[in-house]
Amino acid sequence: MRLHEWMTLLVAHHYPEDYERCTFIMGVPVCRRCFFLYLPTLAIIGLQATLWKIDPTWDPLLTGLAVPATAEFVLERLGRLHYHPGRVVVTSLLLSIPLGRAFVHQFEDPWDPKFWGFILVFGIPAGSAALWRAWKDLHAGTPAGHSAPPPESRQENDSDIGLADIDRDDVGPKTDGSDPGQNRSVS
Repeated sequence: MRLHEWMTLLVAHHYPEDYERCTFIMGVPVCRRCFFLYLPTLAIIGLQATLWKIDPTWDPLLTGLAVPATAEFVLERLGRLHYHPGRVVVTSLLLSIPLGRAFVHQFEDPWDPKFWGFILVFGIPAGSAALWRAWKDLHAGTPAGHSAPPPESRQENDSDIGLADIDRDDVGPKTDGSDPGQNRSVS
């Protein structure tokens, strides 16, 4: 794999056949879930550090915003829920609020139980589901997270898939009268 492909895989975490799970930023595929989770999380952290101080009594309610994203991720990894881009965007945005708040707790006190409790309650189920899916895909002979063929079996260029061998005369409408739609009259 070339450096460009590794860098793309780093921000996309998906092979080209799974790019429906990505948002394209200036032509580069970026994981949709990560894009709509981590950028807003950084914004929440910045806001809380400067302008927007959240009353600690809101923490339990904010923590509840992590439930939909965790449930969606776990159910999708277990094969109980099909991927839907809109749902991923909404649940990721909801999760960014308590995640940002949890990071602020962690920055203030590295051993804050509010941060580590959040990680345990939401991270362990999500991480376990991700590991289960990776294990299942590994034993099925597919790369983790999807049902595409392994990377070594993918075609590298047009000539490998036979596009270079297409007879250009076979492409496009026929003009010799053998195209049944050619002789239709429009009234």
